[in-house]
Amino acid sequence: MRRFFKMVPFLEIEDHRTLRLNGSFSVEKIGGRAVNIRIAPYALSLEGEELVVDEIGEEAALITFGRLDRMTLIRTRDHAD
Repeated sequence: MRRFFKMVPFLEIEDHRTLRLNGSFSVEKIGGRAVNIRIAPYALSLEGEELVVDEIGEEAALITFGRLDRMTLIRTRDHAD
């Protein structure tokens, strides 16, 4: 796939189980069943079974669930409009 515009942050969900994230973000919490990520101006919460953090770095993450049960994306009040 060819991208003509810079798309950062970039969030991709593959096969309803794998989350690929590129760009500036911060991990708020990682637990046995859930992960909370802050991608300004959004807060992303993922819950499911068999959470595995395959890769995580300053501007990239790959997170896999055996089964993704819930994904919540909320625009926070501290956004710059």
